[in-house]
Amino acid sequence: MILSIVVDFSRSRALKRAADKYSSQALEADALHFSTDIWSSVVVLFGLCGVYAGEMFGIDWLKQADAAAALGVAAIVIWISIRLGKKSVDDLLDSVPAGLQEQVFAAARKVPGVEDVTRLRLRRSGPEISPT
Repeated sequence: MILSIVVDFSRSRALKRAADKYSSQALEADALHFSTDIWSSVVVLFGLCGVYAGEMFGIDWLKQADAAAALGVAAIVIWISIRLGKKSVDDLLDSVPAGLQEQVFAAARKVPGVEDVTRLRLRRSGPEISPT
């Protein structure tokens, strides 16, 4: 399991770097998947160590550490799923990074002959964000 954590860590980091470089949602989701595997494996290891320690030292409540670890894994999966789902919904609804619209408004107002910008729509297309 420790070897799996090390391999998943290296894959997750490489995928995250590539996702940032190319603004790829697919690579970002893969990186997130591997990081979820890492956290889940770490929680399971702690649970197994807790059960072992509970058996060795006769601590009854520690013998239930695997059940607590399972709840921990479920919480991690739910948290990551919500984060990824929110990002996916934002991308599907053409949301743009906070503050970008104001920056584009300010830049447009600096163009000679432009007095005011009343409406601006931005859309993401791959790694690019452009006006529509």
